[in-house]
Amino acid sequence: MVSAPQLTRCGARASLTDQRIFECQPTQTALLLDLRTPCAAQRLTEIRREKCLDQWKIPRSLEVHRPFIRTVNKYPPSRNAVTGHRRLTTTRQLSAIFCIAILALAGCSDAVQESDEGAGGVSVQVGAITKKDLRARVEAYGAVEPEPAKAGHPGGGAKLAAPIAGIVVGIHAKEGQSVKAGDVVVELDNRIAQAAIDKARHALVFAQQAAERQEKLINIGGTTMQAKQDAAQRLATARADLASAQAAIAQVQLASPLDGLVARVNALPGQTVDLNTVVAEIVDLKRLVATVAVPSDEAAQIKKGQTAEIYTDSSSKPITTGHVSFVSPSVDQRTGAAPVRILLPEDSGLRPGEFVRARIITEERIGCLAVPRESVVKVAGQPAIYLVKDHRAIQTPVDTGLRDGGFIEVKAKGLKVGDSIVAIGAYGLPDGTKIKTTKQ
Repeated sequence: MVSAPQLTRCGARASLTDQRIFECQPTQTALLLDLRTPCAAQRLTEIRREKCLDQWKIPRSLEVHRPFIRTVNKYPPSRNAVTGHRRLTTTRQLSAIFCIAILALAGCSDAVQESDEGAGGVSVQVGAITKKDLRARVEAYGAVEPEPAKAGHPGGGAKLAAPIAGIVVGIHAKEGQSVKAGDVVVELDNRIAQAAIDKARHALVFAQQAAERQEKLINIGGTTMQAKQDAAQRLATARADLASAQAAIAQVQLASPLDGLVARVNALPGQTVDLNTVVAEIVDLKRLVATVAVPSDEAAQIKKGQTAEIYTDSSSKPITTGHVSFVSPSVDQRTGAAPVRILLPEDSGLRPGEFVRARIITEERIGCLAVPRESVVKVAGQPAIYLVKDHRAIQTPVDTGLRDGGFIEVKAKGLKVGDSIVAIGAYGLPDGTKIKTTKQ
């Protein structure tokens, strides 16, 4: 079916026959218009006077005359009591209204298109292809804790526990105080241990005297070799007992195994503590790690030595960076995640127990072509961007790569840095559409 504007523009010669047909060129379909009543003819005259029909360019000389209007109904319709005109049947009324609606829609569509073209095209925001360093990241959450002990040196933290049951007699450091390796932090009651040392010393003196006497007697034949050997054995036992007593008294003096800060003291002077009761904690703030839980499906991407950006709840930017020092070979059955440790720098400013978010960089592309993510749309299932050339949007299929923040890597033959693209408004845009550009 063709519209009235098409009849005029294509140069067809319009005529109105008794079948009410606008005829066009043989290759086009004729447009039927039911004008079998004066009401329909009058309606066509009214529409022709409207503004939208003026845009259709229908000649004013095209008139509908009474002789061309005749009744073909088998049964004569009843007349209108007021005007005397014959009434249309319901089917004929719907047919006339349908044809008029099609003409009106076609005209309005042409008018909107001409209006858009006159305004300069579809309004979009444009940007440009840039060169950026993009990174792929795995995000995980966890907490800060002291570095675990390694072969050859202690860990970044230590818990001092009572090796024996006893009474706390002294606290030699306050919470937050710096201590050196070997400094006594908590001291337990040592009276029993001191008595054992005194006893071992007396036994050692007696054993030494007995051994010396046996040595003199053996030289003059006043004793046997067996007696001399027994005296030497008792001397060795006395020395071992003294060393054991001295070790016991060292146990009641709980000293720090590393340089650091006293993070916590859990005992008071005069308090009785049981075996293995933790009485103090020491932390080296220069040796901390962030232990995070990485989902099992992403753990395979994590490698030792990869860089990680560390965030806290109150920071929108990374407060420090670290490096992966350990990736667990096992997965927690309860959470389905693998523990990963990130070694933090000495000046990280973090504290043990602090909750953190880590973004581990698993892949990095330096100097690749990138565009805003909103500029890449799907066209028939294929990613594409729209290059701006001569005020028209040219559809260009691309291959996408890494996504980093608001940018995405794109690859296609002929793309270069600085090419103008449709940044916002590309969705659903036909290829070659005329556009009005505004800066992003």
